[in-house]
Amino acid sequence: MVKNDVEFAAYSTSSTHLLDVSSGARSALTNLASALQGSLGGAGGTDEAGREWSQQFDPAMKAALEGGAATVNTTGNHSGLLHASGLNHVKADAASTIGGGDESFPAAPSFTEFTAPSVPSADGGPNKAPMGGMVGKIWSWIEDKVGFVWPNGDPGKLQSVQAACQQAASAIDAAKGGVGSAKGLMGAQQAPEIADMLGKLGLDETDLSDLSDGLRELGSSAGEHATNITNAHNALFKAIEDFAIETAAWEVGGAILSVFTAGLGEVLANGAVALRLANLVRRLKELYEMFKNAVRATLAAIRALPGKLGAKVAAMFARGGKAGGSAVNAEAEQARLAARARDLHSRLVNAKTGKPDVRAQNSRTSAAMSTKEGKDVLAGGGRDLNPAQRAAAGPNDVVAMQPGAHAEVTAINGAKEAGLTPSQIAVSRPICDNCQTAIQESGGTIHPDGMGATWP
Repeated sequence: MVKNDVEFAAYSTSSTHLLDVSSGARSALTNLASALQGSLGGAGGTDEAGREWSQQFDPAMKAALEGGAATVNTTGNHSGLLHASGLNHVKADAASTIGGGDESFPAAPSFTEFTAPSVPSADGGPNKAPMGGMVGKIWSWIEDKVGFVWPNGDPGKLQSVQAACQQAASAIDAAKGGVGSAKGLMGAQQAPEIADMLGKLGLDETDLSDLSDGLRELGSSAGEHATNITNAHNALFKAIEDFAIETAAWEVGGAILSVFTAGLGEVLANGAVALRLANLVRRLKELYEMFKNAVRATLAAIRALPGKLGAKVAAMFARGGKAGGSAVNAEAEQARLAARARDLHSRLVNAKTGKPDVRAQNSRTSAAMSTKEGKDVLAGGGRDLNPAQRAAAGPNDVVAMQPGAHAEVTAINGAKEAGLTPSQIAVSRPICDNCQTAIQESGGTIHPDGMGATWP
């Protein structure tokens, strides 16, 4: 048995350190969200590669913000736990003193739950390529008549996103130092709860490090996307410019063809020029394919973030939420389920290449449901969960199966078959009208954002 030998001030000081950590992380995330309000929206582009990047970046950023909110709340709760433990020691010491001892102790830390801020989607961009003159006219021939798309992500916005993510990561790293200070103080105490408390503080450090690492990866991805777009613009522009200069100066039948005034019909009527234009289109498509490959090469790091951070959020709630007796509200539980649903959805990949199955991700839904009995029900729409998705299930999870049904219906029926009572559900895509009806008929209430539901 561990004999108590503690310094009361160590508890109150450590509590303050943890509150400062929580406040620092909260400020970092709030400032990040504020910066992204003006820089993230429409930064990725509406072309194929730009949309593919945004489809990976958006859930990764959401997972980082929700993981960050969970970390803010966990460290804040640990601040209160340290204070309560110190106060208990003070009261116990006073009670053991003949005639009563001094029970003075600093006031409990003031902490409020933090909700993950929302940020705009990176999807979007201007409709037209920013070109004029000869090059712009040739581009309009290609874009309007051939169907080629200009990579229209915004490098300037993306660089701002990168800077905001890096700044937030640095602020979180700076705040993390308070955990080390608390560990040093608590490690010098002798009491039964110290080993458990040091374990919690160690996990706090890991969570904060993972959060800052994730934000840096997001920032790097935005910066790499900006570079890839700029390089693609330069290469595409030069190819068009070279064609324009050569064609404008090319003598055809004793006359100079002017691409400033010629219409597409006139150009295509001249077989030699039409051949040059066809070669240009081929070259531009080659350059765009190179751009797409460069974009995809940058996605490996952030593709894993939703699953990694989602699992971390789930672990934090498991150890410090319901199981730990802390006040975990419905909003926090919804964030946990949303992280699980996104993790499941990120596992919809091509079995051969390991790359995202974009068609499946855009057409299917993944769902995570909590139950009154404490188990989660996982479900996928259409073809049920694939092997990679089923691998995400834990020993206490129910994998629901109902081929051909929507994920929400599969989850409801899976819970019923397992003798479980639905509590909350989160999905990867907005709930369709038919599924909303099914949820309501089962007693559930659809959330305003259409991304989840709660049962009484």
